[in-house]
Amino acid sequence: MSVRVLLAFLCAASAGVVESQVVGEARQVDPLKPAYRAGVDIVSLNVTVTSADQRYVTDLTQGDFTVLENGVPQTLRYFAKTGVPLSMALLIDTSASMVATLPIARDAAIGFVRQVTDGDLVSIIEFESRVEVSQELTSDIGALERAIKRTGAGGATSLYNAIDMGLRVLSKPMPGDTDAPPRRRVIIVLSDGADTSSAVTFDQVRDRAVRSDAVIYGISLGSGQQPTVRPDGESGELILRRLARQTGGRAFFTDEAKDLADFYGQIRDELTNQYVLAYESTARADGKWRRLDVRVGRPNSTARTRAGYFAAIQ
Repeated sequence: MSVRVLLAFLCAASAGVVESQVVGEARQVDPLKPAYRAGVDIVSLNVTVTSADQRYVTDLTQGDFTVLENGVPQTLRYFAKTGVPLSMALLIDTSASMVATLPIARDAAIGFVRQVTDGDLVSIIEFESRVEVSQELTSDIGALERAIKRTGAGGATSLYNAIDMGLRVLSKPMPGDTDAPPRRRVIIVLSDGADTSSAVTFDQVRDRAVRSDAVIYGISLGSGQQPTVRPDGESGELILRRLARQTGGRAFFTDEAKDLADFYGQIRDELTNQYVLAYESTARADGKWRRLDVRVGRPNSTARTRAGYFAAIQ
């Protein structure tokens, strides 16, 4: 498969496992899951490489990477260094418990969107008892700032619903992306507590997250003062930690709102220094979970990416 065809597949699909239309039989499925039966899995990975002193390693070549799927080496068909455009969903907790810290949270989020570069798109999603897409994906920094400034605190915390909405927003194909480099899809979620009011469960949102190619970064504010969680829930800190680990992102924790700008800055630095890899899986399309491991041939360097993915179904 040529790189051009591979790029078309990667850009046209909203899930991390992209399926070629070998059989071509459409199905009525969850929009976050593959839309066609297929015979080939195209897997794309966002990879962060750090040295022993936690500095980003940005001078690697394709030959420095080895991708293992269930322990089996795979042949890379696409490789890119920094500069691959981003589609980001910025999720902001506006529940009643955020009333005192929301002004600082707004300023930190505005500082982040002001660093949006050409080709990047950002959506603003605010959540409390309800979830609202305050701004659809756009590169208009003014529109993003206005959406953030309009946020107001009140209500409970629908954290799972918000992440689910972020995944759906990022799953939409973007006009003009055909034959362009594949977008990296990122969710950045700021919350000061655990879920208390979602219709979606943690298991459901976790399943949808690992079936997508979105990387989740979590910022937990006031993690030492977590509110009571639902009987089927877990602490907000643990939720964000688990989702970040499984999707290849990171989680940050603080009791001080003044740390938010620094956390957003660290996330931006990481996104600026990532690699994008893609390969055709050699395994059978059986719908099973496949474990991923990325290794680099640079001493004292470590690669981080998502833990794995669910294969296509033949």
